[in-house]
Order: sequence, then C-alpha cells, then structure tokens
Amino acid sequence: MTIPQRSDSNSLFDCVYQRHHRAVYAYIFGQVQEADASADVLQDTFVRVWRHVDDLRAIPEDRRLYWILSIARNQTRDYYRRRVVRSRVEQDYDVTLVQTTGDPHEELQTKETQSAVDAAIRALPPTLRVPLTLSVMGGLNSKEIAGVLERPAGTVRYQIAEARKRIARHIGLSTGDEQECGEE
Repeated sequence: MTIPQRSDSNSLFDCVYQRHHRAVYAYIFGQVQEADASADVLQDTFVRVWRHVDDLRAIPEDRRLYWILSIARNQTRDYYRRRVVRSRVEQDYDVTLVQTTGDPHEELQTKETQSAVDAAIRALPPTLRVPLTLSVMGGLNSKEIAGVLERPAGTVRYQIAEARKRIARHIGLSTGDEQECGEE
C-alpha cells in the first residue's frame, strides 16, 4: 500500500506549501533582496521539504513553519556561498511592475516612488529589513516573526517601526525631526 502513503505525502506537502510559502518567500526575500533569486531559493527550500516530508509528519503543526524557515536559512546561506564562488558577478537590476494608467507623468512618478522605496528597503540593515519583509510580504504578526527570528516580540515590533521610519526618512516623507508624544 505505498500509493496511499504517497498520496498522503502529496496532500501534506501541498497543505504545508499553501499555508507557509508566502512567509517563507518573505523571509528569503528579506535576505536575498532579488525576486528571481528569492524564487529560486524558495524552490530549493521546498524541494528539500519534499525530500524530508516523512520528517515533516513528526513535527507538530504549530512548529512546521519554523522548521521550514530553518531550511530556508540554510538554503539562503548556500545561495550566498554559490554566489561568492562564481567568478562572474551578476548585475543587480530592478524589475518594476507598474499598471499603465495612460498618463505618462503619473507612471513616471509611480516608478520613481517605487524605486525610492526599493532603494530605502535595500539600504536597511538585515536586522530591520527581515522583520519588515516577514510582516509585509509574509503576513506574519510580531509574535510569529519573533519565533522565526528568535527575538522578543517587542523587539520585532520596534524593528518594524524603525524600518518604516527609516524608509519614510529616505524617501522624504519624514524629516526625522518629529518629536515623541508629550515631548517638547
């Protein structure tokens, strides 16, 4: 009766992939910062998960994301190792998807804003960039991010807020001179 076991493996894998691929992609993207490379690392991560689907069964459902993210962390490290070993360095490029409005001025302004935000995010240190991408792209809350990054949830909330402030400052929405409530 190997076929039902395989079918169970397929169902388990499909369920885990559907439930966690966004968060895993967000984590990887926060590290790699390139959409195509992040997609490749995501694929490598879930290939590894598939190869160890029997191990996945033994992991409690509420711990599976953390197990998958540890695989993603290792795959991300492997990505950087391969990249360093390569003799030729790939050029960085941005792929910007902008819906056409028909107004060239508006499209240019949207592209410029998106480029400024992208540059601001890339300029963030990983300690701020990763929690932000896990929150925004991965849809994780601060408690979940804290579990992934092994940091207190309060620290994660601070890091996300700090990342947002720095992005706002970088793109000129904030001067950095704002005062805290109650301070003069």
